[in-house]
Amino acid sequence: MNQRILLKATAVRIEYHWFFIMRYRKKGNALIAAGEPFTSEKLIHLSDAIGKHGMKARHLERRYEQMSGLYS
Repeated sequence: MNQRILLKATAVRIEYHWFFIMRYRKKGNALIAAGEPFTSEKLIHLSDAIGKHGMKARHLERRYEQMSGLYS
């Protein structure tokens, strides 16, 4: 029972981070389409945010795989 709850909570956290990754990618693509320079502070900030959420999501995905027994 506890394992199932922990797996569900981890899955929710993964989706939370992916939500922000996709949101920030959409914002970045819109800025690029509007002619924003690649070296602008806005794009650098978005890139950093995407990287942080991506690392957290990947870490949680690995933890989820280990807990569920998908990969030993």
